[in-house]
Amino acid sequence: MPPARKPRTTKAASTKTRSKKAAPKAALTQAELPLAKSEAEVKPNAKAREVFDALIWYDPGQGYMAREVAELAGLRTIEVGITGEAIDERDEPALFGEARRITDIRSAIATTDAKVVWLTSAGVHGREASPLEDQELLRAAAERGVRVCTLEPAPESAVDLGQRNCMWARTTPMLVEAPVFAELRECLPEIGPIRAVHVSGRSTTACGSLGARLFDAMATVHALLGAADRIDASIVSPGATRGVYRPPSTALRAAQGDLSAHLRFSNGKSATVNVTNHAGAWQRGVTVLGDLACARVTDHRVDLVFADGHVEDRHEGAVRSAESSDSGVVRIADQLRRAIDPRSPELPPMDAKAILAMCEAAILSARTGEAEHPSTLLLMAGVKRR
Repeated sequence: MPPARKPRTTKAASTKTRSKKAAPKAALTQAELPLAKSEAEVKPNAKAREVFDALIWYDPGQGYMAREVAELAGLRTIEVGITGEAIDERDEPALFGEARRITDIRSAIATTDAKVVWLTSAGVHGREASPLEDQELLRAAAERGVRVCTLEPAPESAVDLGQRNCMWARTTPMLVEAPVFAELRECLPEIGPIRAVHVSGRSTTACGSLGARLFDAMATVHALLGAADRIDASIVSPGATRGVYRPPSTALRAAQGDLSAHLRFSNGKSATVNVTNHAGAWQRGVTVLGDLACARVTDHRVDLVFADGHVEDRHEGAVRSAESSDSGVVRIADQLRRAIDPRSPELPPMDAKAILAMCEAAILSARTGEAEHPSTLLLMAGVKRR
C-alpha cells in the first residue's frame, strides 16, 4: 500500500479558498548574471509601471510578435533593426512607427541610449558572428546599465563560457524562472522522491529556434534531476515528411524542427524531452513522477495527482491578457518585463555549463545516432568530472 498522505496545513486545496502568500525565495535562474532578475510579482499589464526605452533586433517574420511583446512588456522602441541586408519599408520595420532604423547591431549595442536591448534571434545573417557571442560587447553594455535580453541561448556552447559560468545576455522566457515553477518547488515534499520527468514545449518559429525550446526544457530537467549521464536524441527536420532530408544543425541556435530525447541518470532516474519550434499555439508542460504523487505542470498551474486518485489544483495566478490571442506572446512579455524590472529580486544562479552541455549532447546525438555524454562536453569546457 502507498504511504498515507499527510494533510496539508499551510494552504487549502484550491486557490479559490487559500489566502495569498509571499512569493517564495527559493527558485532557480540562468547563470551568474548580474542583471538577472526573478519572476517577482510585477505584472506586465500593470497601470503604474516604468516604461523602458528599447532597442529591438529581430529576424524577418518576427516583427508582429516583437511589436506585441514590446507593448505588453512596457517597452518604448526607440531603435529597431532586422536581420538581413535589405529592409522593405512595407514590411515589419514599419510596425515600430518613428523608431530609428539601425543596420549594424554591434555598433548599436555599443552606443545605444536605450536601457533595454532585446534580440529575438542571433542577430546575424549567413555566417556572420553573432553579437550574442561577443562577451566583451555584452559586458560593456551591462556596465553601462543596459539590460540585454534574447529569446536564444547566449552563448550557445558550454565551451564558449570558458572558465566562467556567467551569461551577460538574459535568455527569456525560461520555465524555471516562472512563478509556476516556484509553486512546483513548494509541492516537492508532497510529490516525494522523483523517479522520472517529462518536459514538452512547442512554439512557432517566430518565438525562437528549436535550440531555444531545448535550452528551456533542459534547464527544467536539470532543476529537478540534475545533470544527465547520457542522452539519446533525434531531430525531425522541417520537410522530412515530404522526403526532404536535412541533417541536424551542429549549432544550438540554428536547430529547427522537432526533437525527442531520452535522458538517463547515474542514479537510475530518467527523463524525456519533446520540443518543437514548428508547431501551432505555444505550450509548455512538465510531468513529474514521484513516490507519493504525480505533478502536472503548465505555464499557469500545477495539479497534484495522488496515489489514491485525489487531485489538487494549485494555481499560481499567472498573468492572462485579453490583448493577445497568442499565449506565447503573453509568456514572453511577462518574463521579459520581470527580467528588466529593477524591482525584481535576484535569484540563485543555475549551472549554465551543465545545461548547455546537455543541450549540445542532444544535438550531437541527433547527428551521430548514438547516445552522447554531456560530461564529455563539460571536459572540453574545462569542467572536471565530479
